[in-house]
Formats: sequence, C-alpha cells, structure tokens
Amino acid sequence: MIESVLAVLAKAAEYEGITPGERQLIERRRTAECASLELQKGKKAFADGDTKAAVEHLARANAYYHSMKLAVVVMLLHLAPQLLQALSHFRNRFIYRPKTPT
Repeated sequence: MIESVLAVLAKAAEYEGITPGERQLIERRRTAECASLELQKGKKAFADGDTKAAVEHLARANAYYHSMKLAVVVMLLHLAPQLLQALSHFRNRFIYRPKTPT
C-alpha cells in the first residue's frame, strides 16, 4: 500500500504544472511515507528474527520520527536482541493476547 502511495507521489512530482510549493509538499509527504515504509519493514524484520535488517530499517525510520521509543528499540537490538525478542513474545502472549469468549 505504501509503495503505491510512493508511486503516485513520484508521478505527481513529475507533473510540470505544479508550483514549487506543491512540489515541496509532495516531497515532504514522500519523505513521511518512506519513513513509514521503513518502520513497517523494520517491524517485519524484527518479527522474522532478522536483527541486522531490523536495526537498519528502524534507524532509518527514526531519522525521520526522532522517537525516543524507536531509539531505545534500536539500542536494545544492538545490545540484547534476545531480550527484546523475549519481551516482545511476553507482550504478545500476555498483554495483547486475543480475547476468547467464555
């Protein structure tokens, strides 16, 4: 989905009838969508157990978002990836577990 938005923004930026302000707006939106894509790729890499790719994608996303939470996650991925995986499994199992009807 994000790739489709990026393709539309790239096509819009090529249009000759837009003003410099519109071109700047398109570029800002493209940057935001690229950061969102990097975040999604980082989450998927982490879920797949690919620590190196997760660090790369999440660090790129955090260059845009400037999030303390993302910075801590990237740091933990460098220092203790197994701990972060264990915390994630715990959260998924006990905190965000699916509700079953009783």
